[in-house]
Amino acid sequence: MKPASAGANSAFWQLSIAPSLTSRNTLYVVERSDAAVALYRQDSLQLAACGDPQQVSTVLAEVRENFARPDRSLLHQPVWAELAALERAHFGPEWGFAWDYYWITEPLPAIPNAELVEFFPAGSVQLQEIADEVYQVLVASNPISDSVANFAKLDWFVLRLSDGAVATVLGAEPRGRELFLHGLGTAPQYRGQGYGGAIMVGAINLALASYHSVQFGVWNWNHSAKRLYRRLGITNPADELIVGRREPFPDLQALAV
Repeated sequence: MKPASAGANSAFWQLSIAPSLTSRNTLYVVERSDAAVALYRQDSLQLAACGDPQQVSTVLAEVRENFARPDRSLLHQPVWAELAALERAHFGPEWGFAWDYYWITEPLPAIPNAELVEFFPAGSVQLQEIADEVYQVLVASNPISDSVANFAKLDWFVLRLSDGAVATVLGAEPRGRELFLHGLGTAPQYRGQGYGGAIMVGAINLALASYHSVQFGVWNWNHSAKRLYRRLGITNPADELIVGRREPFPDLQALAV
């Protein structure tokens, strides 16, 4: 994979943004190695940008002058840091939900309990049998995740113990040949026993048998999660992203406490 600064050649652009762009929904797109910018409709008007901050800033100035204001912007943080006040106000003006984007294309080394991970497709009879317990673990452990609202739409990886109890859950959203993970959560009584790492390894290795890559994000203030990923062997450099929108952002870190 190319490094995060490689514009249209970056993993973030190739795996997360490019698959969303079609001739029907894309209003404007620049895809170069030094700058990748797209304005497109996906439920609402969206903007994404990454690459060399100076080159991207020049392109964004053109977007501001010629197109409607987006409802949501997703920028690499180095790009956001270089934006002039006028561009920040236009593509925001509120900025928050800073997160790191990870991608995996190779299986991870096995660790204890990863073999306990099971996969349950959305809507399957097997998932319906344990859905209430999976949902309760998610809400108790990760209530600020978007996967709470989208629970029924997602596939789920589940780690169950020998007595059948659900210890850890992890949602999954197929996007063509890619799989995006959401909502890692471990039941409070099972924390600190390695089950979070086990479900990440088990889920990623199971998924890579069917998908080209596995992707996920983590809030950039969640340093314990990032330390866990490094211990698991997830060493790809993360792309640091930030979201812009018109309304203020809630303090997710405070909500997570």
